[in-house]
Amino acid sequence: MSLTVRLLLTGLWSAVCINGASAEKPFADIEPRPASWVSAKPLHYTYDGWDIGNAPDFSGINLSIHSTSTNQHPVILTCMMTSYRRYEMTAAIQLHTGDPTHRDIKQPSLVAARYGRFYIDGESFLVPITVRRRSNLAFVGHRPINIPAKLYNAVLRGTVVSLKIAKNTYALSLPERDSVFTEFAKTCPVTNGGNLEPWDAFVATLDSANE
Repeated sequence: MSLTVRLLLTGLWSAVCINGASAEKPFADIEPRPASWVSAKPLHYTYDGWDIGNAPDFSGINLSIHSTSTNQHPVILTCMMTSYRRYEMTAAIQLHTGDPTHRDIKQPSLVAARYGRFYIDGESFLVPITVRRRSNLAFVGHRPINIPAKLYNAVLRGTVVSLKIAKNTYALSLPERDSVFTEFAKTCPVTNGGNLEPWDAFVATLDSANE
């Protein structure tokens, strides 16, 4: 799947995080019990920035997994790698548990920049977040505090995590690690110690599938 993202560079990663989590069905349609991790279809994208219409500035691939829950808020973890061999992990939280993630991911939507406070293992972290109402997601990057890494570690430790935005508090769905989570962790360079070989093998499987 190829997607040309025409956004300002400052807004790129937020859009990529949302797009990378797109699955064939909304969360509510595929939810098993008990809560677990589900793989999303990998996304290949190109970024065409200031010189729109010329050669793309760079391309990348996203690998995403998301949690499931009926009464907690699903979490999306996305590992992304660009053609420049830059990689990072982002996270997004579904704000309304009963609503599906918006399907029309190619359409731009209004972005609200806010602050959210994450409560993790007895500590709290106030960080900037971005809310896209159309996609029903609030997402957070790895700066200034690496919240995606803290959410990842919370899964490993079985830690309860919540997010407060304004007056609303969201209990996050972070199921214990399973085969889907473990495969994600082994493949993503952010979580496997910077080893690029598993990622390259993953990309090779995508290339062979498209031949």
